[in-house]
This record gives sequence, C-alpha cells and structure tokens, in this order.
Amino acid sequence: MKYVRVKDEFIGRSFGVGEHLTVVELGSMQGDKKLYKLYCSVCAQDPELFGDGVFEMTKGNILKGAIPCGCSANPRWNEQQSVIRVKRKLSGSQTSFVSLAEPYHGTETKLTLHCNKHNLTWSITNFHVLLGKKTKGMCIECEKEVISDRRTADEGSVIESIVATGAFPEGSTFWRTPLSKPKQFGHSAGYYWGMLCGVCSYDEYVDNGLCDGVFITNLTELQQGRRPCRCSKHFRWTLAQREYQIKRELDKSETPLNFVSFKYEKADIHKTGRLKFWAHCEKHSTYVGRVGEVGIKSLHCPECSTGGGFKVSRKGVVYVLKVQDTGGQCFTGFGISTDYKKRAADHNRNLERADMFISEERVFDFPGRTALAVENEIKKLFPCLPQDIKGFRKEATHSSLYDDVVSYVQSRHTSNNLLAA
Repeated sequence: MKYVRVKDEFIGRSFGVGEHLTVVELGSMQGDKKLYKLYCSVCAQDPELFGDGVFEMTKGNILKGAIPCGCSANPRWNEQQSVIRVKRKLSGSQTSFVSLAEPYHGTETKLTLHCNKHNLTWSITNFHVLLGKKTKGMCIECEKEVISDRRTADEGSVIESIVATGAFPEGSTFWRTPLSKPKQFGHSAGYYWGMLCGVCSYDEYVDNGLCDGVFITNLTELQQGRRPCRCSKHFRWTLAQREYQIKRELDKSETPLNFVSFKYEKADIHKTGRLKFWAHCEKHSTYVGRVGEVGIKSLHCPECSTGGGFKVSRKGVVYVLKVQDTGGQCFTGFGISTDYKKRAADHNRNLERADMFISEERVFDFPGRTALAVENEIKKLFPCLPQDIKGFRKEATHSSLYDDVVSYVQSRHTSNNLLAA
C-alpha cells in the first residue's frame, strides 16, 4: 500500500497583531499533542534575548489567540533571559549584577547586586521588583543622595517638571511642604509637596467644610503624573465625605429617606467605597441598608415600591425580544422596566450562560401603570413558554409570535399616545 503524505494547511498561516507570528513547521510532541513552531518577526530582531525568534505552541492555543513569545502581555522568562533583562536595566548606572542569591524559580528569585560608587553589595531585590518601572536598582546610600538632591533642588525647576506631565488641571499650584514627617508617608521632610488642585480645591467638599483643599503627596508621585486629589479614581474618601454624598443622593430620592449611620467593622474603616449604612423611611418607619456610593441611586424603601419592584409612579418601557442560540432554537421574551439599559445587561449576562443571545429587540415607552397593564395583557393573550433562564421563566412565548407581540404592544403604544394628545 502506498502512503500519500498530506500537506498540513495550518503551516504558513499568520496570527497576532500585524500578523507578526507565522507557523513555519511542525515541532516536537507535548504528550499526545502536536506542537507547531512559530516565527515572530518582532522577537527575531533581538537575537540576544530570543535567539532565532522561533517558539512552540499547540494548535488549540494558537487559535485561541495565545502569544508564546516576548510580545505576550505576560511572557514566561527563563533564567538566561531574566539575567539579560536585569543587566540591560542596570546598564549606565552605578549598580551591576553579581549573581543569583538562590536557585532560579521565576521572577521572585532574589539576586545579588553591587554598587560601584559606594562599594556596597546586597541581595534582597528580586527580578520582579528590579524590573518594575519604579525601581532604579540603587543602594541605600544612592537613595539618600537622591532624597538630599530633591530637598535642595530649585523649587521652580521641580514645579516645571510636574506641570510638564500635563496630568494636572489648569490652575493647580505646587510647593515644597514644611511638614516634618506626614503620617501617611514614610520619608523625611523635603520629599513631600503640597498641591492646590484647580478643580478639587474649589469644589463642593471645600465649600461644605469637608476638605481644606490642600493635598499632600511625595514628589515622585507628582512627577509621574499621579494626582493626590479627587480627580483621581483612587482617591481615599473620608467617612464625612461619604456621608455627605449619601445625604445628597437621598435628598433626590422619591421616597422620604434620612441617613442614620454607617455600619462597618474597624478593619473596613478605610474601605469607604464598600461601607454599609442605614437609612430611615419617615413614611413607614423602616430602615434600609445599601452599600457605598454605588448603591445610593437605587436606594428605596421596599414598602414604598409597588408592582413587585417595578415603580408604577415612574415612566417605564415594555420590551419584546427575539432570543436564539447558535442552533437556531429561539423564543420570544418580553417584560417591563424603569431602567432598560440595566435590565438588558442582566438579560445578556443570563443568556450568555445558556449559550443564547438577543437577535432582535423592540422597546416602547409607557407610563408606569400602563406598562404594567400591557405586560399582564401579553401574558393573558399569548401562551406561556417557560424558559429555565432568569428573567424569562414566565415572560416568554413561542418564537413564531414575535411579530404578533410587537404589533400588539405597538398598537397599545399608538392608542396611548392618542389619548395623551
């Protein structure tokens, strides 16, 4: 019998951003799986670090979009590559690489460094820390000199370097602080700078006595464009400021709610974005708990709500959805909501778990009570087709009735508009 060798059509295909990876040939075996050799045109430009730029990976991982080379967001470096990267990082500095301080076990391996300027040798830094953006690989004496230079540096030139980052609002001012040792930092005086933000130092929190408008941080943070004020999404809010935010939102609430107190453990006192609090309903004398600022806008008394959570006093929508899976199986879903954007996100998330998706949708605006009535009429007029999916256990019917349901809701929408006119 004559065997004919079949050409592997996977060889020659390109992958990655800009198609920098090309499958060149079959590689070795990984258990019972074939490995393919890929050539990276980017990594091949650095032969010291990546050799000939050829890497191996299974076909499945290649098709999933995995990157086997140094172009990956999280490449796996071997010992030789890690040492080369360290030597490159330290080139041009007073520090030189000596050796590994322990057997190599990845980026957490400690290494020994030597400062040529002060003739000091130490071995406490690991690859991960040394190769980070913030670390300069300096000895303790070099760090002291840098801090000393910052203390005596001309204030005007330092401010120019901060402003040059372009990260701070117009009108912001900076100055070297006279503070001896701010509690929130761990270095000596002169390393810290004060800032008046062009926005946060004149906002509602300052007007209400919740902040003096002065923000203290270290010089390195400022020179890297990191804002210490409320412009930053990482700003640490105080309890008083969180209480002000809660009361401000409760004043906008449709139900009469008053802030009572926070509910938190001592360990969570700084996690003000997750604090629970109590609010009192004057109408029903009930207490309602919600979490942090995220839940404030949805805060309401359960006894003030009607329609199983749907507020008939607010404007709502009636929506009709055609739902299907990749095999063509589908059904018609419907429902009401006062926040359709959030409801649609919930439906998409639940349908994705069932390997289904929304292929068509129609949304109609109605007054709250009318929307509730229309939903009840749909349930009476069209046969129920229960789905084992949250949100569609009772609010579903046959796919063939999608156009009929849409037509019915559209007719009710039209008549409602005529009555309103």
